[in-house]
Amino acid sequence: MKFALLLFIGCLTAPVALGLGAPAPSQQGKDVINLAFAAGTALLPNPTNPNQLDLVINTFDPTPSTTDEIYVVRDVIGQLQDDGNDGLVTEVLAEGLIWPSTVEAVPWDVFHSNDYYFTPGGFLRPTKDIGSISLIDAASQEYPAETIDLTQKKNPDTVWFKNAIFIDVDHDGRKDILAGRTNSTNIRDVKTALVWFKQPKKDPLLRTPWKESVLFEDAGPNFQYHVFEMSPSVTRHALFTTQLFSRSIEVHWNDVIDDSSENTDDDSDEDDDSDEDGAFENEVKKKYDDRDNDDDDDDDDDDNDNDDNDAPNFFELTRRIIENEGGNMYFDSFIDDINGDGRLDIVATISSTTNGKLVAFEIPDDWENGEWTQHVLAEGFKPPEPNPRPGRGSPGRAQVFFPDINQSRMKPFILMTGDDDGRVYVVKPLNDADPSDWSYKADVLFEAEGNTIGDLTYADVDGDGVKEVFVPMFNAGQVHIVPYKDIDLSSVFVQPAVNDFSSSYDGTL
Repeated sequence: MKFALLLFIGCLTAPVALGLGAPAPSQQGKDVINLAFAAGTALLPNPTNPNQLDLVINTFDPTPSTTDEIYVVRDVIGQLQDDGNDGLVTEVLAEGLIWPSTVEAVPWDVFHSNDYYFTPGGFLRPTKDIGSISLIDAASQEYPAETIDLTQKKNPDTVWFKNAIFIDVDHDGRKDILAGRTNSTNIRDVKTALVWFKQPKKDPLLRTPWKESVLFEDAGPNFQYHVFEMSPSVTRHALFTTQLFSRSIEVHWNDVIDDSSENTDDDSDEDDDSDEDGAFENEVKKKYDDRDNDDDDDDDDDDNDNDDNDAPNFFELTRRIIENEGGNMYFDSFIDDINGDGRLDIVATISSTTNGKLVAFEIPDDWENGEWTQHVLAEGFKPPEPNPRPGRGSPGRAQVFFPDINQSRMKPFILMTGDDDGRVYVVKPLNDADPSDWSYKADVLFEAEGNTIGDLTYADVDGDGVKEVFVPMFNAGQVHIVPYKDIDLSSVFVQPAVNDFSSSYDGTL
């Protein structure tokens, strides 16, 4: 699979061996954390002290029939800034999971609580392909913390999840889960879909699994949700899906029209609007609300603070294929204004064993009929081996990157992992002042041959205005903390370091 990162020049020591039980908190160094199978990093607010950031590290062991752990370094910035502290304290946050993806915080308005993190799980490997979406009680003082599986059935299907968000799909005032689902353990016969899990009206943490419904087939497994202000009265809710297996990139959208300022005194118009809303609510109730038919009508869970009263109709989406003619394996995407013209663009990575690319599409005014102009920002990415196995590729994930807040820029840098090529890139615009100039240069910031690089995160941990990057190296079993300003491109090379595990797994995430 794919992900993103940066660098540290240091000694590669052997990874810590993991037993079946939760080990005691371990004292680590201040520049490197040894964790076998480190696969992704996230900086999340501490649930009990939101002014502190916790470093959360997901791991997955490719050994069949094993389960996986998530680790936490609590108040990582405070620990790094403590001169009396010789190393970071790493604890097991959660265990017993199956191939957990990068961890995220559950928004407060889902359960009226900041206590929970969540992770989608599972992957295309035997015994690791029964995935789920799990909550982690991150505020718990227990160790490891309690986990709650929201989606897995008693007789689970062979499915896995890599991407999920919380959003009110059916307009009932409760945030559901929207997720990219993948079926099959055969990479040559993969079926994908965008699915949603309805939050129960009562006791959502007890009434599991949440009811699953398919929103639409052949989508994902990764997607991005974004809201566009098309005009003062039109808000467009869009789902951009990157089709790794069916080799396309698409957008699905629905417009919400605010006509509150138009003909507000016209009784007939109000009646028409009421009829439309009623028809939609009846349709949703008929299709998706049978799970809650035993709930009390006076349940007060609906008067929450969600802003989803103006949510889109996810059951009537307009679809546009942005590109599907090049045989491109679109892996992931993000939305941002990367050329500084004041308009949002969609930026995507195309994974390949021979010529991976980073591309951008200009979003036209007319989404349905207009041209989505494509620009190749960088290309030529590939794993180093002559004949890569199925499932390997490069590049991985990309994200906007402003490494130094003291530097004023019109166009952002793009931080991108090479995934299975063992490199990290910063893709820089060659002309920061000209929005019509789409020429870029990809600088190699990190190279570790034989490694797959996982999801990275970054923050200014020492207050100097320059970002430090948290870099997971899967095969080496380490997370490095990298001061961006200290990178010396003339001497950047890390020798291969591969875990000694008893399987033929090659590090493909």
